[in-house]
Amino acid sequence: MLHKVSSILYHVRSVEKGAIMKFTLDVNHKEELERLVEFESTPSGVVRRAKILLLKDTGLSNDAIAKELGMNRHSVDRWVRGYRQIGPEDSVEMALRVADGRGRKPVKGKEKA
Repeated sequence: MLHKVSSILYHVRSVEKGAIMKFTLDVNHKEELERLVEFESTPSGVVRRAKILLLKDTGLSNDAIAKELGMNRHSVDRWVRGYRQIGPEDSVEMALRVADGRGRKPVKGKEKA
């Protein structure tokens, strides 16, 4: 009996976690993301992250976005979650910023060309 109750509770929790949350970009954030994508001087990583959010706003699933951009679904999940953590009063750049300690590390002994 205990096993049956715990499996029911597990199912309820997993359904809650897997619930589909409506994704909507703030109007100001959407304009800022569109500008970032259009600027030629915007770093490619920032453009890719901005495209993730813009595509998510159109209603595409994370799997479809990953396929469209040729990247891993888990990366798309991470950037969407990051955007959901900021408020409308925050700059969208907070969601596009790579966390400290992440990303490619500089190679010692090699100079930039």
